[in-house]
Amino acid sequence: MPTPEEILKFRAKILAQELKDEKSEFPDLEALSFLLAHETYLIPAEHILGITFFRGLTLIPCTPSFVLGVMNWHGKIVSVLDLKKFFHLPETEITDLSRVILLTCQGLELGVLVDRIAGICSVRSAEIQKLLDSREGVSSEYIIGLDLEQRILLNVEKLFSDRKMIVHEEVKR
Repeated sequence: MPTPEEILKFRAKILAQELKDEKSEFPDLEALSFLLAHETYLIPAEHILGITFFRGLTLIPCTPSFVLGVMNWHGKIVSVLDLKKFFHLPETEITDLSRVILLTCQGLELGVLVDRIAGICSVRSAEIQKLLDSREGVSSEYIIGLDLEQRILLNVEKLFSDRKMIVHEEVKR
């Protein structure tokens, strides 16, 4: 018959194995939290180059409605997108709190206009829940999941690789 100490060691080993197996497929991460059309979103910090005011935008003809134009950011010309238009969300006014988040992914850089920056937060992998359907116009393909506070974790890789980002329009003379 096993001793109480052996039983406790055996239980501890089983419990440790169960915790290891239940780990989420998403790693723990630092994220930037921001508001967009009355919802709170998260972007993993690894994709963020910086945050700037919404100003100095140059409009570009023959681009989709979600492309606001381009801006100069530290000597680089960066396209700026309106995520509300891209995700078909209700439009809100651009205010003094509106910001452009500069992102990088897959060797590309672009800016996204957001209504307001909420802050930086840590998100535990165990808190992220997969979302199976679309949410208020945002297709589930652009969403990794929701955290416990119902903040939407965006899939930046999917956003950058979307075919809609390629502009094939020409001006006819």
